[in-house]
Amino acid sequence: MKLEYISKNLTTILREVMKNQDIMDLLVGQKPSDDKTVEEQFPKAPINHTLFPTIFNPKTVTSETCTLHVYFPEIDFVRAGTTQETTVVFDIVCDKNLWVMDGGLIRPMEILKHLYNAFDKKEVYEVGQLSFQRSRQHATTNENYDLLNTESLMYMWA
Repeated sequence: MKLEYISKNLTTILREVMKNQDIMDLLVGQKPSDDKTVEEQFPKAPINHTLFPTIFNPKTVTSETCTLHVYFPEIDFVRAGTTQETTVVFDIVCDKNLWVMDGGLIRPMEILKHLYNAFDKKEVYEVGQLSFQRSRQHATTNENYDLLNTESLMYMWA
């Protein structure tokens, strides 16, 4: 991947997440539903409310919420201005009060399941292929939030 594509590729991944109705429903605290499209449910860009191209900052949270942070934690250059494989991190951050859903399902695990089904070993438009490697849970410094950290290796085309 060339340096000039890094920002575009991250934005493309975020757009693909926004197209997944089940993931978006789970992020806003609803059960997945076929009743409304993402566009109907999110007339304004949901990236401002639930999706972030940055790491989680516990000081910025002011209400019970569930968010998804997608970012490149590091980029290793192999030649001047290019990289081949890059790790993409999906941090699912959820208020502890929102973890358990009706029916005993765990919200971050459900979001992870949908991310995995949507992206693992599949080509992402104009970006490449993601291959999920590992997921681990750890608490953040904010006492109200737990974070589920998932790493995916991205094989880039551009």
